[in-house]
Amino acid sequence: MKVGSVGSPAPFAAALRRLGPWAQVSEGRKGRGLVLLAIVVYLPAFFSGFVWDDWIFVTEPLIRRLDGIVSIWLSPSEIRYENHYWPVVYTTFWIEHKLWGLHPVGYHAVNVVLHALNSVLVWRLLVRLAVPGAWLAAAVFAVHPVHVESVAWIIERKDLLSALFYLGAVHVWLRFTEAPGPGRYVLCLALFAAALLSKSIAVTLPAALLMLQWWREGRVTWRDAVRLAPFVALAFGVTLADLAFYRDRIPHAFDYTLVERAFIAARALWIYARQIVWPSYLPVFYPRWEVHSGDILGWLAVGALVILGAVLWLARSRTGHGPLVGALFFALTLSPVLGFVDFRFMQIAFVADRFQYLAMIGPLAVLLGVAVHCADRLPLRGRAGAMVVAAVVLAALGALSWRQSGIYRDDLTFARHAVALNPRNYLGQVLLSHGLNVAGRDDEALAAASRAVELSEGFWG
Repeated sequence: MKVGSVGSPAPFAAALRRLGPWAQVSEGRKGRGLVLLAIVVYLPAFFSGFVWDDWIFVTEPLIRRLDGIVSIWLSPSEIRYENHYWPVVYTTFWIEHKLWGLHPVGYHAVNVVLHALNSVLVWRLLVRLAVPGAWLAAAVFAVHPVHVESVAWIIERKDLLSALFYLGAVHVWLRFTEAPGPGRYVLCLALFAAALLSKSIAVTLPAALLMLQWWREGRVTWRDAVRLAPFVALAFGVTLADLAFYRDRIPHAFDYTLVERAFIAARALWIYARQIVWPSYLPVFYPRWEVHSGDILGWLAVGALVILGAVLWLARSRTGHGPLVGALFFALTLSPVLGFVDFRFMQIAFVADRFQYLAMIGPLAVLLGVAVHCADRLPLRGRAGAMVVAAVVLAALGALSWRQSGIYRDDLTFARHAVALNPRNYLGQVLLSHGLNVAGRDDEALAAASRAVELSEGFWG
């Protein structure tokens, strides 16, 4: 690994120290700044209610019953409308119901606090890895509008909890590799288990830890693989159990070929990447494209990924492993929801903002690390200008998140946004019909229901 190159961990501590007055701000103030950013951006969520899938836990008897906690862990099939074994999430709902009943503000507050904690964990992780612009990357993570779906939508707490335990496991693992001890190893394994039992997308953690080892040391040894073997076994076991539980409840199987699934994955990855850089289009349901082996856009998307991978691999002697690892982390973390394995939401769309809650960390670290590394070479006035640009970007992203948070106010507001940005999605019309019906606007509700029937026939046809 080339010392002093962008993407290698060694040279960045000095870059962080040369950012002028900002470098003198205490760590505590920086952490509080991240928490404040997250809370301010998501203030509209505190005035929101329950929307769409929130009724899964709102109407669930196990959440209300005192003995429901036993069934949540030991009899997950009793949760009537849940398709996965994610007991940690329902445990938090069960606890909150005992604290403040079904008042939505409490649930929203917990989601915002979890997101703020995750932002701090991202910052501390990037600092530990000596990535330049660590605080800036964490601040963008805190205010980026792609995360609104995970934060302002109560039922999507699964993303927040899974990320909390996932990031905690990475922190503990790094400490373990520096000073091995059985306590740290067991704690890391326990945090990984909690992440899996919050949302199984955390299954990719062992591979991510191996990539992190390769980035830091330039190699992966058999000792590293043996250390992570129990993590792989745990991931394999939980995933098999979840898939078995899920397969019994999925109402529709997809018969895409391997080539067609590769097209879905490639196009989805480029959409996710675009949303990080330019999040101007934030629908509830992304347009669902036609998939077939002759899809030109599919071939182009796959080819572009191959070219990007080859460029990053060949350039690693100049740029270091960082850019390649960041891109691989992005693809790896998203891999469970790229269409290679059937999942329920594929009936509605191939892409959802909430799926990249964790995956975004890789591209953010690379893009902002490179930006800060370059800005550090500018004269003092240039660095001051770069800080102004960074502040403007944060403000713009925060404003988008503020506005997007408002769509979770109620079912009708949520549905109107969904239909406005993707009027051809049948489920959006279903939700709009329901929202209008609740509002007593029967004629409009009937029109939306008719449109939903029309679109669903074409959708499945």
